[in-house]
Amino acid sequence: MVKTVLDRDNAKVMGTRAALWELLFFYCLGLVVAASCKVTGSLLAFCYLTVPPVVGLLLSKRLVRVILISVLTALISTLAGIYISFKQDLPTNQIVCVVILGFLTVSGLLRLFLLLPHRRRLQ
Repeated sequence: MVKTVLDRDNAKVMGTRAALWELLFFYCLGLVVAASCKVTGSLLAFCYLTVPPVVGLLLSKRLVRVILISVLTALISTLAGIYISFKQDLPTNQIVCVVILGFLTVSGLLRLFLLLPHRRRLQ
């Protein structure tokens, strides 16, 4: 049986060694970030780490939806950025960052004009 917990107290109750798993997670995260910065550059790595999750959080409050929106945002922006870069003969990293930031702008406007007025009417 797979144990899934999101906080340290529940992990202790279930008998999971949370400190060990957190240490392993952050070690792997550090390796991935260092490798991705070396391969793609710090700007693109920062955009991939921060912007898609923000887009997901702007558009949803449920964890599964946030993760799905984040993955789709990164995937679509990568494919669109590579395509635009190839067609226009522009640098790929910067174009992918611009496309990701375009997703952020659109999701911020959607949140501002579509999701927030609905909540104001309910209150």
